[in-house]
Formats: sequence, structure tokens, C-alpha cells
Amino acid sequence: MESDMNGVGSSMSPPVNVPAAAGKRKRSEDSALDLSKSRHAPTKKPVEKVHINYLRRVLQDDIEIVSEEDSLDIMKSLITAYEDILRRNESFAANCGAKPLSQTLVTRFLRMFDSNVKILQPSPKPGVTVSWLDVVEYAKVHDDFALNQVYHGDRVCQLSIKGCKIEISEDDFLLIKSGQPQRLFPPQPIAEDEEKELATVGILTDRLRAIIQECDTGKQA
Repeated sequence: MESDMNGVGSSMSPPVNVPAAAGKRKRSEDSALDLSKSRHAPTKKPVEKVHINYLRRVLQDDIEIVSEEDSLDIMKSLITAYEDILRRNESFAANCGAKPLSQTLVTRFLRMFDSNVKILQPSPKPGVTVSWLDVVEYAKVHDDFALNQVYHGDRVCQLSIKGCKIEISEDDFLLIKSGQPQRLFPPQPIAEDEEKELATVGILTDRLRAIIQECDTGKQA
């Protein structure tokens, strides 16, 4: 029995040791393949956020919403007007007749002050102005907002905003420091304005899609 076992043991082939490198070959090939795929995979461009200025409106007259019944010249004129709104980052809702809540609030906000911001020295850049909204936003984050000058016996606040040197009376200064203007005018954008904007853009999109579809149908006919 012992000889039989010895015979079996001698007839069996010795175990084969697999080199470590050979065992990792498949993994390295897969890694190289994954790396090659990642290099050639298309990269998604980050979506740029469009910040709509609900307080800005260059045109005073409302712009009509395009219709299928409009003539070709009117359609071209309206589309050009829409492109200008996009370029200026203005609100479609505001330009098409829906008054944003932010414009109502800013009107009441400005009534809290007796007059416009006093400009002592304008900015070297043409067309730069400073509003009370600019002053209030400045006062939130700058420590130099203080009564730092005396003019004709009255304390005033002088500072530079947007390259302009301005002066604020003590009454307006104390009003801003009280926090009342900030509470009246909430941070932008306001949810109600965004809802109106989405609704207006949705109507414009549907109208333009219908016009394009009608044009395509006419060509096929």
C-alpha cells in the first residue's frame, strides 16, 4: 500500500508556480483600455448660468409676443428685439408687459430717500452711475461705511463706489444703518419674478415652435 502511494505521488506532476507578472497582465490590459476610453470620452462643457437683471429695462414700451398671424417683417423685428433682451440679460416678462415684483419693491425702496445719491466726483468711465441700491449693498460688506466727514457743521459719509466719489447725509446714513431698506428690498432674484419669467419664456417658445412648424409644413407642400 505504501509502494502504491509512492507510485501515485511520483507520477503526479509538480505544482506550477504562476509568476506574479503573468497574473496581473489581464488587469493591466484592462486598466490601459479604461484609460484609453477615458481619454477619448467626450467631456461635458459646464452649463453657464444666465443672471437675469429684473431691475434693468432699456426700452420703455412693451414688446409684443410673436404670433403666427404677424407679417414676416413684424416677426423679424420681434426676433431682433428678443435677441437684444438676451444680450442685455434683461427679463422677457418685464419687457413683454408683466411687471416684476422687484421693480415694485425698488420703487417703494427709493421713496425712503429724499433725493438721488450725491455724486462729488464721477467715474472716469462714461455712463457709470451710483444708485441707492448700490449704496445699501456696499454698506453690507464694507467697514468704511461711516460718518467720516463734517460739511458745514453736518456729519456726512463720503466714500467711493464704482469709481465714483459720493456723499451721503447723516439722515440717509442712519436710515441705511437701521436696516429698514434692506428688509424692504430682498436679495435678488425673487421667486415670483422667476415664475413670471419661466411662464413668458414658455409662451414665446411655443409660439416660435408653432411658426417654425408651419413654415416647414409650407415648404413640404
